Amino acid sequence: MVREWDLASNDIKAVLSNKTIKLLVTCRSHIFLSRHFQIIKLLSDSKYDLNSTTNSLKYNEKELIAKAYLNDVEIEQISEHIMLYDFFPMLCQIYRANKTVDIKTFFSFPVQVIQDELTLVELTRMMNAVDRTTYAVLVLFVIYNNDLQEELLSRNSDIKSILDGIVDVCELQFNLSKQIIKSHLDNLEGSYIKKTGNAYHVLSDKIFDIVVAFYGNHMFDYILEMAHSEIIRDRYLFSSLEDDVECVIKVQLDKEQPYFDRVISDIRNGFLCNVFNNRQLLYTAYRQKFVQYLESQTDISKLLEMSSQSELSPLLTIADQGYHDIGETLINFKLDVDVRDKNGRTPLFLSSRKGYKEMTLLLLKNNCNPNLCTNDRLSPLYAATSQGHIEVVKILLQHGSVPDLCDKRGRSPLLLAASNGSTKIVEALLECSSNPNLSDQEGTTPLLIATHWGNTDTVKLLLEKKCCPNLCKEGVSPPLNVAVANGQIEIVKLLLKHKCDPNSLDKQDLPTLYVAARKSFIEILDILLQNLDVNDKTRVESLLTSITRSEEHVLKLLLEHKCIPSIQEKLPILGCALSYSASHCT
Repeated sequence: MVREWDLASNDIKAVLSNKTIKLLVTCRSHIFLSRHFQIIKLLSDSKYDLNSTTNSLKYNEKELIAKAYLNDVEIEQISEHIMLYDFFPMLCQIYRANKTVDIKTFFSFPVQVIQDELTLVELTRMMNAVDRTTYAVLVLFVIYNNDLQEELLSRNSDIKSILDGIVDVCELQFNLSKQIIKSHLDNLEGSYIKKTGNAYHVLSDKIFDIVVAFYGNHMFDYILEMAHSEIIRDRYLFSSLEDDVECVIKVQLDKEQPYFDRVISDIRNGFLCNVFNNRQLLYTAYRQKFVQYLESQTDISKLLEMSSQSELSPLLTIADQGYHDIGETLINFKLDVDVRDKNGRTPLFLSSRKGYKEMTLLLLKNNCNPNLCTNDRLSPLYAATSQGHIEVVKILLQHGSVPDLCDKRGRSPLLLAASNGSTKIVEALLECSSNPNLSDQEGTTPLLIATHWGNTDTVKLLLEKKCCPNLCKEGVSPPLNVAVANGQIEIVKLLLKHKCDPNSLDKQDLPTLYVAARKSFIEILDILLQNLDVNDKTRVESLLTSITRSEEHVLKLLLEHKCIPSIQEKLPILGCALSYSASHCT
């Protein structure tokens, strides 16, 4: 999903550029903060954190929400708890549906109360086999990762072995039928369960977190064996890692071996992406144990090598996360270092884009091709440049990356760096003979884009490296005209110092002097008048615009530089206007 967003970012930006369309996207905080998400600059650069002090719900707003679920007496009882939880609206909804607990207790320790209630369900169902069915039914949500499709309960579905296993582990005295499960799901709807379309889900993500942790810790062996591969990926945590994370399934030391057995089983069953996106890979200690276990399995290297040429290659997944220790193991298993995903991205591209120096070096030292491009003709160097990873850029250039490989729109890494104001990257590219005069399909050069964005240091560097200051495609405004129009005084000085043509016309055939006069840029006007030979047409246009706009200070400056055209006699009205204006400006 992250990859799809990243690839579509430029097209989305183009759609949004007209300012008439806005894009609103929501996600949970931990997703937004993940390093996978941060690569999507379109989304990560603009945020509205509903949990922040500035944007979170105020007391009176939460009180209004509470009134939709609770009576005045109940609201008064929990007044001191209203601001404690960001999931307060959900708590109100849950409490209204099931008021079996004292309201103060519930809102003081909501997570613990829900966990205790599940425990109470377990204990009471042991005394009453019929009631224990609800406890058994909820296991299905862990097995199917909170996506229990209605078709699973149809006559033709084959979940008998799963139901038999649940009967056994829950010690039911009767078999579970699909009809019984359907009935209990309908009864639970509104309290713990909701139905969306043809699927049942636990009411909220928070409640599902609790459900998974509860069942995973109470039925460890069964859940480890039967749970969805994504549960294995996201919900377990080795106790030996000593990290205090809420609502996870703790893996004790004596259960680490069975856990890795399940992980290896997922590899054999083709769930490679889940295995190599495991949340515990974040921890060095876990990765070390994982590598040791992989290397102890004689058949795993061959299984992984079979995926080496496909987009399922673990090397793509690991390179995207920067885990060079696991990457080294996979390369030792002879996985192809130049494998591509469906978008043509190689491990080197993914690693370079995220700035992983060790991973990038590992791939290059193992003879990957540094110039393989994606389907959109984006090179690893282009990717590193786009994200401002100067160290990775240097590594790539040192290992044979061609500096002027352009994307499908003709944009070079240098053009991109100039646009972003990444002066150090611009310098590194120029030192490796990147062409400073290379333009894209629209005629944009590095100098032009740097000028447009006001990146003065980049403009200075490009000019010092002998880029052509007057290079311009027909229909495109030259750099000097852009700088004048934007009021960029220092850049105007730099361009004129490096022999930029002061008489150049912009894409609307307007001279620099006219534009400066129209915008009343006095200092730029003065600089231009000291550097150009003003012809009659330009003089007239510049004077007329200053008179029309009643800009006396502009007119005075023009007159000081003797910008009175000789055509006064041919245009009496203009002559009168000039004479009048001159008398009032001197």
